[in-house]
Amino acid sequence: MSAETLELARKAVFEFARRSITTPDHEGFVSIPTPDLLKPEQYNIGYGSACTPNEVDRFSIHPITHEEALGRLERDMWAAWDDINAIYGAELLAELRPVRIAVLLEMAYQMNRASLAGFTEMHEALRKKDYASAAKEILDSELYRSGERLPGIKNRCETYYNRMLKGVFS
Repeated sequence: MSAETLELARKAVFEFARRSITTPDHEGFVSIPTPDLLKPEQYNIGYGSACTPNEVDRFSIHPITHEEALGRLERDMWAAWDDINAIYGAELLAELRPVRIAVLLEMAYQMNRASLAGFTEMHEALRKKDYASAAKEILDSELYRSGERLPGIKNRCETYYNRMLKGVFS
């Protein structure tokens, strides 16, 4: 895939991930800091964007606007893009369908680089183009098991599983 084609794919992936993340059944929008459901010591705002302690104080008094939240989402998605490039490399990403890249992007947005890098068997399965095994690793993860406490995360992982397995947006 050429650099130009990869850039077009990235734009499509960003747009799909942005739409997915901003839906109420994914992150949804909150204007004031709320505790992260997986890491209660951390606070999130907007569309699941982490807050610093100073931001928690500021946004508790002056809630974030929708426009500010979209700006933070864009910033965080670029960081997630950098994470998946660092973990998987441009060469492997260029071989994947945009839907599979979007799964990785959303997972990177949801977790962090170290957590996503821990999916070593999924990484190896993707290199082998074994998408059934890559998808299975999503359901064999601590992230999925955390869905026993947080059904939204379980549902999200099942969506990631289906997209990774089938290679289509659904």
